Amino acid sequence: MTQLDLPPISLARYLDLLKRRKWQVVPVSLLGMIVGALIAASVPRYYVAETEVHFNAEHLVTPQQRSLVDPLEELLANARPMVLNQVPYVLQELGWREYATDDPYARAEFIADVRSRIAVLDLGSEKRNRVFTNLKITYRDTDGTRAADFTNALRERWIEKQIADLERAGKEQVNAVLQRLNEARDALATARRDRAGFEAQNRLDPQVPTDAQNQVDRTISARIAELRARVEDLELEIADVTSALELRRQQEGQLPKRVKAPPPAIDPVLQQELLVLSARAQALRLERDIFNPGTPERRERERRLALLEAELAAKTPVPEETSIPNPEFIALQGEIDQLEHRLRALDARRKDLHAQIEANEQELARRALVLPIYREKVEAEERAAQRVNALEAELDTVTKHVQLVRSSRPFDTWSEATIPPRPTEPNITVLALIGSLIGLGIAVGLIFALDAMRFTFKTLDDLERSLPIPVLGGVSHIETVEQRTQTRRSRIVISGFAFLFLFLIVAIVTIYYAQPARLPVWARDILDLVLGGD
Repeated sequence: MTQLDLPPISLARYLDLLKRRKWQVVPVSLLGMIVGALIAASVPRYYVAETEVHFNAEHLVTPQQRSLVDPLEELLANARPMVLNQVPYVLQELGWREYATDDPYARAEFIADVRSRIAVLDLGSEKRNRVFTNLKITYRDTDGTRAADFTNALRERWIEKQIADLERAGKEQVNAVLQRLNEARDALATARRDRAGFEAQNRLDPQVPTDAQNQVDRTISARIAELRARVEDLELEIADVTSALELRRQQEGQLPKRVKAPPPAIDPVLQQELLVLSARAQALRLERDIFNPGTPERRERERRLALLEAELAAKTPVPEETSIPNPEFIALQGEIDQLEHRLRALDARRKDLHAQIEANEQELARRALVLPIYREKVEAEERAAQRVNALEAELDTVTKHVQLVRSSRPFDTWSEATIPPRPTEPNITVLALIGSLIGLGIAVGLIFALDAMRFTFKTLDDLERSLPIPVLGGVSHIETVEQRTQTRRSRIVISGFAFLFLFLIVAIVTIYYAQPARLPVWARDILDLVLGGD
């Protein structure tokens, strides 16, 4: 038989094969069902207690989280770890005997086992843009009362911890904002002191806004321009006075200092007048001696005295050959003295104007260096004030948010856990059916495998396809009564041995889980290797 001559697969043929081998299929299927039932019976059965918590995160979701597809994804991701973290506290609160052991390793193993039997499920079906959902906490235990008590205690402990964490986070947030606000207020006070000291040091008017300081600069510049214009006018006046003084001095050089005296008078009236002039001259001398030499007052008295003496000399009769001071010369000297006095006053006035111009220019230059620094200090104070206002608004917002979170109670009990009426895990019926199906599959597979490994002609079609001659007929197999009896006995014996073997296996496995110390060491090692024991 070549590869091309392989017989086609026939479903009827395989069904007939299974029908003829039913005494091999049924025992294996029953064996699988019994094994599954025994395994389910040997596994501890758990009571499942569950409770629901309503989670309202309307005031907990940040604006960034609201933009996500599921705003609660990050918050719910931390729910299971936080629930599991409360297990030791709940066990200590309930006073369970397994947790009260002195062996830390056994206590850790028990806590891990309890945590493995806890589940936290999100019951929300629609996750898009949601802000609330229900969380279901389930716990499996071999004692229904313990399962319900532990589930309720775990829920209450977790809710209390969540609320305490929210309150602590709110207080920390308020304290953080308050600390930043105090720092901002200190910075504002420092900026104000710095600005006030700078104003006092540089003679700045705090009532004048910084934008109006340029107007002050323009006022100073206008004052400097006005002073310079006055200096120019003064320079012209000084030039005029100087020219007039030079002219008078030229005239003074051209006039004689003395002229010929007039003839003496003998008139009594003249005599009386001369006496009066002499008395006035004597009074001017006394008045002149009061002032210090070189002072304008003394020079003024000397000038008047010289005039009076000249007048007296002029009125005093003298011989014809006696000379007297020239009155024009004396009058010209008076004009020269007045012009010199005026020139000195104008020069002093010019110096004062130059000093004012220099002082204003220095003030303008100083302000050019001071004003940018002053503006920076004013802007720094304004920024500090704005930060204080922003932090005060933030503190008000955070305080209201914390109060709102407290009043809204984000976590609320939706349903409490009750004592389960019966254990629900594992389901013995389901495990038995699964074992039966596995046994059936193994039996069918073995039958097909054994049939495939028998290289004999099984049907007339196989014979016709393999031999070059036609098949004329076939002889059917006739089974006698003795053969049927012998076959039945062999099947009963095989089934009995199978059930006995199954019973032994189940007994050994049961003893292994119930009292492993009764088994030999080598048997325990083999079962540890097969069943995954420690």
